[in-house]
Amino acid sequence: MRHPWLICRPLDPRLVADRWGRFIVAGLMIVSCARQDPMAAAQELLRKGETREAVELLRGAVEEDPADPRREHWYGYALIQNKQLALATWPLRRAMRDPAFTVKSGVLLARTFLKTDNAPDAERIATAVLEVEPEHRAARRIRARARINMSKEEAALEDLEVLLDEDPSQLSIHEMVLDSLIRLERIEEAQARLDLMAELVDEKGIGDPGARAHLCVRGANLKRHRQALEAANEAFEECLAAFPGNTEVVNQAVDFHRARGDRKRELETLRKAVEANPDDLQRLMQLSLELRADGRGEEAEGRLLEVAERLD
Repeated sequence: MRHPWLICRPLDPRLVADRWGRFIVAGLMIVSCARQDPMAAAQELLRKGETREAVELLRGAVEEDPADPRREHWYGYALIQNKQLALATWPLRRAMRDPAFTVKSGVLLARTFLKTDNAPDAERIATAVLEVEPEHRAARRIRARARINMSKEEAALEDLEVLLDEDPSQLSIHEMVLDSLIRLERIEEAQARLDLMAELVDEKGIGDPGARAHLCVRGANLKRHRQALEAANEAFEECLAAFPGNTEVVNQAVDFHRARGDRKRELETLRKAVEANPDDLQRLMQLSLELRADGRGEEAEGRLLEVAERLD
């Protein structure tokens, strides 16, 4: 039976004219291929993006030696790369039983559980990793996210504060704290956290170019959450004035006006967004469809013609 990691090409008989020579060379090739490290071959396939081939190779390697945690780990990793997340959990479970792979395979397994909406197992595995390596940031972050998904915000905040103690500049961690505080209805603390995030962006230059617009919307939505609707309306107007073409700002403002039943402001917001960014054909199409739904067929037709002309 052929070894599952034989990936050498078969010998072309035309390369060796003598029959016995062909037998000898072919035999040498088989021995060389059989001795090839399946892990090295699999990693090479993964580097090339040949995930299906890597999965097949590693499946055979695991069958050949199921007691090898390294093979189990890489088999799980290859399955993840091949979008087979549910299957990947089994070899990773087996791999992490070995102390040498508890952390490496455990983090991969916890992250996979999180991606498949299995927060309880994600929390359990991340905890197992942290028992071995308490300072592992990825495991702690995974556990915090799992706890938020399980509505265990208080426990999540403990993990998040540990992460921020180590690196207070992480906006994404601050945002998880913000979400947890809002869920706990600790609104004053949430506002203070939002102010701190704005300070990190404005004064220290942390975050991507869209960070300020995102925080502006978060502030408006915090007022909306508190049912301070007029204050929220003013906040959304300020965000639109400061970031008129920003997709998140426009979408959130449109959602706010739609929820209030203010059709006039909803359409006005879309019109201004198109004026601010006339090359955004998707937004132009959205406006035309909303106009048609509002019974403004003539204006909708004109907008659709604009889209057609741009695409022509």
